[in-house]
Amino acid sequence: MLGLFEMDVQSCIDKYQELAKIVFTPRKRARVFGRILPAVLGTAPFDHKLLEREIKRLSFEFLGDEDAPLYQKTSRCKVFVCTSLSNSETVRLRSYDSKFEDHIRCTVWEAGRATSAAPSFFDPITFSNGIVFRDGALQANNPVYELMQEAMNEFPSQEIDTIVSIGTGVPASINMSNGLHSVAKACGKIATDTERIAKKFEADYCMSGRQFEGKYFRFNVTKGVEGVRLEEWQKTDIMMSSTLSYLGQYSTSRELRACAYRLDCEITEVVSSRSRISTGPASDEDLPPSGQSVGFPVCEPSQDELPRTVGYRNSFYQLDRIGKGPVPYFVTRAELDQIREHFANIDNTSQSRIVCLLGLGGSGKTQLTLQYAWSRREEFGVVLWVNASSEATLRDSFELAASQLGLRLPRHEAGVSKNRAIATYERPDVFQDVNAVKQELRRRNQPWLIVFDKVDNEDVLFGLNQYIPSDLNGHILLSSRRQEARRLGQKYINIHGLPRDGAIGLLMYHAGIEHPSTEQLKIAQEIVQQLDCIALAVDLAGRSYIQNPGGLRNYLHLYKSNKEKLYQRSLGHMPSHLSRLTGYEHSVYAAWQISIAAIPTNTAKFLHLLCFLDPTNLSKEFLKRACHTKLHWDRNGELAILKPRECGVPEWLLELLCESDGEWSDFKYHETVNQLASLFFVRQDILEGTWLHETGPVETSSLLADGNEMVLLQIPQPLHDLGRYMLGADERTEFCYGAFSVCVHAFPNDVSEIDNLRDPSRVPLYVGEGGESQHVQALRRDLEQLRRHIEIFRHDIQPFFRG
Repeated sequence: MLGLFEMDVQSCIDKYQELAKIVFTPRKRARVFGRILPAVLGTAPFDHKLLEREIKRLSFEFLGDEDAPLYQKTSRCKVFVCTSLSNSETVRLRSYDSKFEDHIRCTVWEAGRATSAAPSFFDPITFSNGIVFRDGALQANNPVYELMQEAMNEFPSQEIDTIVSIGTGVPASINMSNGLHSVAKACGKIATDTERIAKKFEADYCMSGRQFEGKYFRFNVTKGVEGVRLEEWQKTDIMMSSTLSYLGQYSTSRELRACAYRLDCEITEVVSSRSRISTGPASDEDLPPSGQSVGFPVCEPSQDELPRTVGYRNSFYQLDRIGKGPVPYFVTRAELDQIREHFANIDNTSQSRIVCLLGLGGSGKTQLTLQYAWSRREEFGVVLWVNASSEATLRDSFELAASQLGLRLPRHEAGVSKNRAIATYERPDVFQDVNAVKQELRRRNQPWLIVFDKVDNEDVLFGLNQYIPSDLNGHILLSSRRQEARRLGQKYINIHGLPRDGAIGLLMYHAGIEHPSTEQLKIAQEIVQQLDCIALAVDLAGRSYIQNPGGLRNYLHLYKSNKEKLYQRSLGHMPSHLSRLTGYEHSVYAAWQISIAAIPTNTAKFLHLLCFLDPTNLSKEFLKRACHTKLHWDRNGELAILKPRECGVPEWLLELLCESDGEWSDFKYHETVNQLASLFFVRQDILEGTWLHETGPVETSSLLADGNEMVLLQIPQPLHDLGRYMLGADERTEFCYGAFSVCVHAFPNDVSEIDNLRDPSRVPLYVGEGGESQHVQALRRDLEQLRRHIEIFRHDIQPFFRG
């Protein structure tokens, strides 16, 4: 697929998953008796005809002929596959002419069958010349030696620069004949064969002073996939999670960077004549080109990547080298001008200027920092990008910056250079790279910009000062989901949703509508308002659904008729193809879950509970009533005491908002709300003056007995919806019951003055201020608020009342 059909990696993965569902359907005998009986009888458990059919289909799709020959004169990539004869001899089937062996004529599908004919999976294949082939895994589980011999044969005068070996994580089978005895005999070799070959090759060719020292890279998932068999395509999630865990390891990520550095860079060797670590300022003319004078390969950006105007000679723009850049369609935002103005207006003597961008996950902070760094790069001599999501990524980022600035050797070059001034790869002090970068920025004596992205971890936040250079020329742009991050900078900007027109434009961009009609604009406006114009929500919702048949009108219909499923699919999960297209690491909900995981358990439950209540009527007074013991007249006309616990108000809510004696605590309430507000999950809005209710105009002061302003908690609409939709069935049921109990107990029907009742034997429908309600308008308003709260979870709670 990669070499002959020239498919990209992700297309290969998608196509393989599609193919595996069809091909790895066991024959009836295998489904009943498993894989042992077919092995005993000498027959394979899977039908090779299905495999042949699917390979032919791919061959026709990409080469125009289902019987296309493997040999392709015009192929841009030379491809060979390994298979085995009955005598276990390894044979190479090639798509090109060999200088040393005769070409074995075969079609693409025959070659695919030959290299897949493991006796424990598919029957052997007999070519037209009568030769019987089995799976190449018999002797070439890891064909690295076959690859080296073939490369040296085909390119005898060229030097091999990089070798990348990628293991499957699961050793393939080795079977010598069609019987159970043969299968059992080979089992001992299966577990270690691929890694044994890899280690042997590394020892033979890649040790210090050997031919491929620093040029060989081996990647193989070490844990989590060893129990997954080749045919178990349905366990993709296990393989994916294990692989991501392996890639996330510090040692693996460093090895990957070193490998990418060799594969992607233009290699030049320049001998250093001076140390890169020095003290004192340097004029612009004195600076050598970044990374060019330290005696190791450097990566130079192509002419297309260079900025149109370069304000400083020998400038270093790291965004070019790490593939960072703004999305193709960036919504113009006023915050870009605010960043520039803040930097210009900060008075500094010896400290760096620091501007913090603060906002909810998905609000567009990272894209803002990218756009600013990219569009104004000519104003700086150095632009660096730091992933500040954890201590490990901070160290990784500074290590990468140090190596790219020429202050240390990359891992694969460690021990090669004789220049002792350059830091070696292993370091006793984790801040050696940080200090080297700080010193280099001072030495350059040029304006510089460092972007610290994703400063969301509390430990990172409170220890970040030690990573921030202090320099008159310094500009720091920092993004965080935490309000506390504002203390790090002289200025901060709260990032909210996109401008409405910008959000509509983003939606139209994904819909492919260049000249929208008035009706389309009206529909788009309704959609983005439902998403609170949150950048990531609009982007992902647009990419997931707007391009489906039916366009905007169909999307709005789906939103209204099946909002939950639409949100789950478009905002709750991140399909792999969207992750590649958008460059976003997480879906909207996953991004918020990261922040939710950082707050106390009961506070997180409180956030979910708010998502089951009407977002327009969330006040402290409402919650306070829900947590209070109250008096009321029961059905028998007797005065009764109702405690919140007895009425089903969640125990955790009472612990969160009340003192140990059960009394309401303003302090604990504000502490809880502030924890959520610090992550932009809620904000507190004060209603002032007169506002219009369905029951008529209402004075704010009339809503509270003490005459204070009404303060409402506001939750972003997508968060309010996803906070319900993404819960499991049991959790959802628990929160529905809790929300219903809170609503009923918070209804203001408590009795405070018994004497005001005209006839205690007659139970009133509504009791307020100790008597029958004389305020019909207030009664209607309270009932309407109760109805709106229940309406949020009405569909979920209906089963409680059936029967």
